[in-house]
Amino acid sequence: MLSALGVIVAAGNVIRLYRQSILGRAWLAVLLVPPAAVIGASILLPWTLGIGFEVDRPASAMGEFFTDTFHRRTAAPLRIVAGDAEVAGLVAMASSDRPSLFLPEKPELTPWVSDADIRQHGAIVLWQVSDNTGAPPAAIKSRFPDLVPEVPRSFERPVQGRLPLYRIGWGMIRPQAAGAAPAK
Repeated sequence: MLSALGVIVAAGNVIRLYRQSILGRAWLAVLLVPPAAVIGASILLPWTLGIGFEVDRPASAMGEFFTDTFHRRTAAPLRIVAGDAEVAGLVAMASSDRPSLFLPEKPELTPWVSDADIRQHGAIVLWQVSDNTGAPPAAIKSRFPDLVPEVPRSFERPVQGRLPLYRIGWGMIRPQAAGAAPAK
C-alpha cells in the first residue's frame, strides 16, 4: 500500500487525481490507524480482557533490582546472568552493567560463558515462576545443583490492568574468592 503511494508521488502530474481531499484523508487513515490501534490495544486489553503482550514486561525495574542486589551482596559488578532465555535475556539487556547471558538449557548458544567464568565472577540465575514454591526448572537444577532459590520477586508491569504480577524466581551464585579452591 505504501509503495502505491510512492508511485503516485513519483509520477507527479502525470496521474490525474479526482477528489484529492478524500484520497488524502484515506491515505492519512491508512498511515495512522494501524499504529493507533496497536497503542490502544496495548493500553485497553490489559484492563478489559486481562490480555498482556510479550513486550509489556518491566525490563528496567528487573534489571535495576537484580543488578543492585548483586552489587550489594558481592561488592562486584554483575557480569553474568543465567537462566530462562526470555527472562535472563531481558535482565541482561536492561542491566546497567551489561552482563553476559548464559543459557543453561542450551549452553552451546552462549559459548562465551563457561562454568569457570560463572565460578570466578558469580551470576544471577533467573526463571519465570508460575507456582507458589518458586522452585527452579529441571534444566537449571541440573546445571546448578547447589543453587539456593531466593524468595520469588514480583514486578508490576507498565500497564498492569487486571494482569497478575510478573513473578521471577531467582538465585545467586557468589563469585569465588581469589585463590580459593572450588567447592566439592
